[in-house]
Amino acid sequence: MESIYMPLRSVPALGEGEVHLWHVRLENLPVMESILPAEARDRVRQLRMGQKFMLRLLLGAYLEIPGRDVVTVAGKNGKPVLAPPLARSGLAFNLSHAGDRLAIAVARNLPVGVDIEQVGRDVRWRKLSERWFSRVEAEWLKTLESGTANREFLRLWTVREAMIKALGATIAGHISGVTPEPGNPAHIRSLPEGWPESKTWTLHEHERETGLHGWLAVPGPVAAIRTYALVMGEDGR
Repeated sequence: MESIYMPLRSVPALGEGEVHLWHVRLENLPVMESILPAEARDRVRQLRMGQKFMLRLLLGAYLEIPGRDVVTVAGKNGKPVLAPPLARSGLAFNLSHAGDRLAIAVARNLPVGVDIEQVGRDVRWRKLSERWFSRVEAEWLKTLESGTANREFLRLWTVREAMIKALGATIAGHISGVTPEPGNPAHIRSLPEGWPESKTWTLHEHERETGLHGWLAVPGPVAAIRTYALVMGEDGR
């Protein structure tokens, strides 16, 4: 993963069929307070402000326009897309956030989906897996030690979300229709009717690079996936 420091003056060239995956820590941004507020509502407001700022900054760099001129709208099922006439650029993107961490996937003429979750996040994996996962997955999770089960649940969940977001589908309507293999979420056993075949998808897990649970999903082949860390300040801190 290559580090690129703020202020962001340019971005690497985005080749046809390539995906750029950006990871950002939302800290020390000029649009945010130096310390995140303790109040949950104010904290969420600050993080959303930072997310919007970083998205527009990055997309503006790819489009070679100021970030303030980037306009997005809700596309199919609410998935953010570039508004006309910027949409004619073919630039596609998707984002996911977990606490003060942000992931943004960018491609050209290629649908992308990304999802992240913080490592160690405690979830109700038993109840959620019984509600949304296949019986095989739910029973397999129960055989694991609690901490391992929590981790494996998040891997199975985030790969589903990334794939659903890539197609601009709804989470509630499709999450049970995506069935990854327990312990090997990159192998998809079944998908909702009408979706591209599982063997055609590109699924990239980025936990080792980022320390986050998460996947990048593209419903087709890609030429390359390049991962970048956008770091605040030229001293790398």
